[in-house]
Amino acid sequence: MTVKIIENSKINNIRDLGGTETKSGYELKNNLFIRCAVPMNIGKIDHDNLTALDPAAIIDFRGVEEAKKNPPDLTKELKKKRVHLPIEPKVWTTLNDLNNSKKLNDQTFQQTLKEAYEKYTTENLEVYKEFLRIIFKNVGKPIMFHCTAGKDRTGFAAALIFLILNVDRETIFKDYLLSNAKFNPPKSITNEVSLIGADRLVKVDREWLESGLKKFFLVVEDIDSFAANLIGSREKLEKYISQCKERKS
Repeated sequence: MTVKIIENSKINNIRDLGGTETKSGYELKNNLFIRCAVPMNIGKIDHDNLTALDPAAIIDFRGVEEAKKNPPDLTKELKKKRVHLPIEPKVWTTLNDLNNSKKLNDQTFQQTLKEAYEKYTTENLEVYKEFLRIIFKNVGKPIMFHCTAGKDRTGFAAALIFLILNVDRETIFKDYLLSNAKFNPPKSITNEVSLIGADRLVKVDREWLESGLKKFFLVVEDIDSFAANLIGSREKLEKYISQCKERKS
C-alpha cells in the first residue's frame, strides 16, 4: 500500500480516508479522499505535500461570505484546483437567535444541530450530488474536501463516500467522531461560540450525523441506485468502486 502523503500534515483536522476497511474485507486506497478543515497558515512542507498529492480538485463547502473572509492558503497552482460548492452556515444565526431570546438550552441546541444535518439533504442535496460527480469523473485521482472546521459539512460528505464504497455504519461514525480529537478550534471560533453559549459547536455528536443520514435515506432510499444515476450506470459504479479499494496489506 502506498504511503499516505499527508500523514504528518499540520493542516487542522486532516485525514486520509485510505486504509478504511470495507464490508467485503478490502481497504480504501490511500491518497484518494482527503478531508480537512480549511487549509490555513500552512508551511512549505504542507505545500510540498499537497503539490505531491496533486489533487484533481480541492472542494470548498464553505458559504460565500465565509470563504471570502478566509481564503485558503494555497499555492498558485493549487488554487487552480479549487472548486467552490457553497453550503451556507445557517446554524450560527439560529443559535444566536435562540441565545438572544434566552431559549438556547441543551434540547434546543441538539435539535438545531440535528436539523442542520437534515438540511444537507433537504436544502443541499444538489451540492453533494455535484461533489460526487466530481469524484466519479476523477477515478483514481486525489480529491481534497473541506469546510471551515472539516467536521460537519465535510463529515457528511465523507459519510456519503463511505456509504458508496460499502463501509459499515460503525466505521463511518468512528471516522466522523475523530473530529472531536483532531479539530483544534482557532481562538476566533472559540470566542464566537462562547458568545452565543454554544461551546459544543466545536465538537461533533453521533446524533447529528444519525439524523442527517436518516433524512438522506428517507429521500434517496437506496445509495447504490443514487450513486449509479450520478455516475451513469450500475456497471460504471461497480468499476469505480473496484478502483478505489485494494486487498488488505
